[in-house]
Amino acid sequence: MIGDIGGHRAELLAALVGLGVDPDELLLPADLTVVQIGDLVHRGPDSLGVLELVADLMERNGSRWVQLAGNHEAQYLGRHTLFEWHERLAPVASRMLRDWWADGRMVMAAAITSPGGDHLATHAGLTQGFWEQVLDGPGTAPYAARALNGLVATKSAPVLFHGGVVLTGKVDETAGPIWAAAGEELAVSWLDADTELPFHQVHGHSSVRDWTAGRWRAPMRVQKRTVLDADARHTTVTLGRHRIVGVDPVLGREGGVRWAPYVIPGGSIVR
Repeated sequence: MIGDIGGHRAELLAALVGLGVDPDELLLPADLTVVQIGDLVHRGPDSLGVLELVADLMERNGSRWVQLAGNHEAQYLGRHTLFEWHERLAPVASRMLRDWWADGRMVMAAAITSPGGDHLATHAGLTQGFWEQVLDGPGTAPYAARALNGLVATKSAPVLFHGGVVLTGKVDETAGPIWAAAGEELAVSWLDADTELPFHQVHGHSSVRDWTAGRWRAPMRVQKRTVLDADARHTTVTLGRHRIVGVDPVLGREGGVRWAPYVIPGGSIVR
């Protein structure tokens, strides 16, 4: 799992090299599948370069590169979101995103099975309210991923882009998988629910820990359930038998921070 890249081509390439990818051939090792959690673009110096690198990785590795959509891609995918970042991509870059979305190379969710349990990967995480009210409570990560991806081509697609506190300033425990805030909406929604979190989750977009400022972005009841990996910039919130893992490294405009992909040993994509 590779977190938000935000226009930093060099950071993405360095992370891949650390996973055993040859920087020239761009071939993933035989036992490696990569899920990139979305937000490839904006903030950093080379959004187009990131997209071109990912296009090469897709072409050379096929289904072993899984690309998720983030909120920074979403503004180029139609009229489903009120969000518009002040930096605009070049037309060639925005066309790439629309093409990936149209032909299924970029998706909303992925499910990973592993000896440690099933994981659902989305950009911002699946809140309990969205899981229950929109998806009708799928009990496994593969069913949840299929339900989310199945909404894309339907009249209900706009619900995927339903915002919460990040967009409106008001906490919404039904915020969608593009916009849910990690501490205030995602983790809290499952803590507040009578229903147990049915599978592990991995997300980017935001973090229960502000790595830059060194402070929390979550209430105390979430903090008490969280383990921090500062070297990798991962957060793990344990809720009963399952975990919500945040992998956004918060690269900002400059990058250059210490971070690492999140590895699920023995994991495989469920299609």
